[in-house]
Formats: sequence, C-alpha cells, structure tokens
Amino acid sequence: MPNHWILSDQHYRHGSIYSFTGLDGQRIRKEFKDVYEGDAFMIQAHNDTVKPEDHVWMLGDFCMGSPQSWVDIGRRLNGHKRIVPGNHDRVGIQTYSNAGFQKVCGAKELKVGGLRMLCTHYPVHESSLFNRDASIHGHIHEKEPPTLRHFNVSVERIGYRPM
Repeated sequence: MPNHWILSDQHYRHGSIYSFTGLDGQRIRKEFKDVYEGDAFMIQAHNDTVKPEDHVWMLGDFCMGSPQSWVDIGRRLNGHKRIVPGNHDRVGIQTYSNAGFQKVCGAKELKVGGLRMLCTHYPVHESSLFNRDASIHGHIHEKEPPTLRHFNVSVERIGYRPM
C-alpha cells in the first residue's frame, strides 16, 4: 500500500532564498551554504523518504527556475507527484506534466483518520475552513502557523523532507 506525503516551499533553483533572513535576523536556510547544497539535500531526502509507488502532495513554490529546471528536478523525485501551485509557480500546464506531476489543483481536501484537512499554498482564514478540521499550508516558511488549526509544512519547518 502506498504512503502519502506532503511538503511545501522547496524553492528548487532559487539561489536568493539562501540569503533570506527571518524576524530574528538569521538566515532561514542556515543549514546550507547555497542552492546547490540545499537542492541536493532536499532531492536526496525526498527520495530517501518517498518510494516510487507513494503519493506526494507539494503545496506550492516548487521551483524558481526555467521550465527545463522544473523538468530536470521533477523527474529526479520519487512518487506520484501532485501540486497545489504557489505564488512562485509560474509555468504552463505542459511543464507540470513534463516534470512528472500527475495532478494540479488550486486546493485539495485530504481525509486522514476521520479528519478533514484543506491543503493550500497559503494559510486560509479559519472562517474558510467551514467544517474541516485543519488548514495544511506552506508559504510562511520558518514562521509559526497562525492558529492551532493551521499546520505549516514549509520545508524549513519540517526538516527539508516530506512528512
């Protein structure tokens, strides 16, 4: 039986993110010296975690490079890939397909153990959850989720590997 994984905000090929700082003045990706080291770690961590038969949802801001960069990275990652595009995911539908994404959608509801979770790139306002139990999101990188009903799966919060 396949496992199901989720993560957000890998920002593959985005060199500048390794110099971004948080509210504390520290680099948000201080574990890595540059994009090459960070990308290599995340690709390895992904493939060590996700098996070819598994399903993985990526909640946006996958890659900042050219369409060819998307394809180069996407084809290296295990699993049946799905994406909820983020604000930096500016490629055409053919690029998603060429990179190995099997599903592309604006939001996804996941049901796990009786819980209903709304998966989006941005944290949604609690009033938008309706009868769902949680908001699973990225976008805010290293920051704490806004409420107890929000869960931030940006890679900086989850150890740079799918969970």
